[in-house]
Amino acid sequence: MHTRPAPLLIAALALSLCACDISRAASQVQARQVVVGTVLHTPAIEVDLLAASGVDAGAWLEDAGVLLDGGYSFGDGGIPWDVDGGFGLLDAGLPWLEDAGITLTGDGKITLPPQTLAAVLFASRTGASLTSADVEPVVDAAVLLSPAGGAPVTSLAGDGNGTYALTSQDEPGFSYVEQAEYRVTAEWKGERYTAVLDESPEVERISEFHPDGGTVLLAAGAPLTFHRREPPAGEQRNFGLVTVFPVDTKGNRGIPTYSNAPTRPTDVLSLIATPAKWRASPITIPGEAFPEPNATYVVLFQSMKLGGAESSNLFAGSALLVGTADVAIVSTRSP
Repeated sequence: MHTRPAPLLIAALALSLCACDISRAASQVQARQVVVGTVLHTPAIEVDLLAASGVDAGAWLEDAGVLLDGGYSFGDGGIPWDVDGGFGLLDAGLPWLEDAGITLTGDGKITLPPQTLAAVLFASRTGASLTSADVEPVVDAAVLLSPAGGAPVTSLAGDGNGTYALTSQDEPGFSYVEQAEYRVTAEWKGERYTAVLDESPEVERISEFHPDGGTVLLAAGAPLTFHRREPPAGEQRNFGLVTVFPVDTKGNRGIPTYSNAPTRPTDVLSLIATPAKWRASPITIPGEAFPEPNATYVVLFQSMKLGGAESSNLFAGSALLVGTADVAIVSTRSP
């Protein structure tokens, strides 16, 4: 009796079977080990809270209780993939970290430093798909990340549940490299498993994110539409992920109000199953992403490329998603 593979698995295998090495592709179809990883980068973000607030600078700073000596930090950060039954949560795809080093200058601007996160799920398949019921996380592997084809960065730290992570806070020398090869290597029980992305994307600049004055003005509850650039002839757009979150008067990040980013490592494979959805333009962020008037929101648009299994012992449905973001600062007014 033949069982019918899940549509998601079919899409993943079809993508991988385009490889010239048929023998390797056949081995990857049968392989039991799987890697699902992301490398996410957010550039430095400067938020002019005074310009966004539209009020007198001195009165605003006094009312807000802001001291102009810097040192503000995110109090609700941490590695975004929290443990959840062995499958991490991506926290809306945001690499925001605890004590991120936010600074506040005397002119009422806050600066959020550039940040990079790598997070990898390494697991063994026990079934035909990549659901929680069919995957058993591997907790004792050594997982390395090599950007730009160079020597491996410090090993990604395991959480004891199959997720391995590295942040630019953990390793100050860890930063995003554009147009570079990214390689994830998991070493386990004497074997090496490798996933690769050939070339990481450059920042995809969104014109609507950068109006004169630097701040996007929007009525509270109104949608925001923006257009992606056309790709070069013969190429497809990169995958696009959007996240919106508020920033308060002290520079603290609030809970995201909107995101279309995968929240679990295995959800990354949904990009393979329905690629057109993630490459579309224009993109409209719904009005509920900007619910409060007289508030400041940060919009992250991450342009990402998808790589996959390289070694023959790694499952064909493995995925490595790598990308960097353009940023909009949105100030809302009463409708």
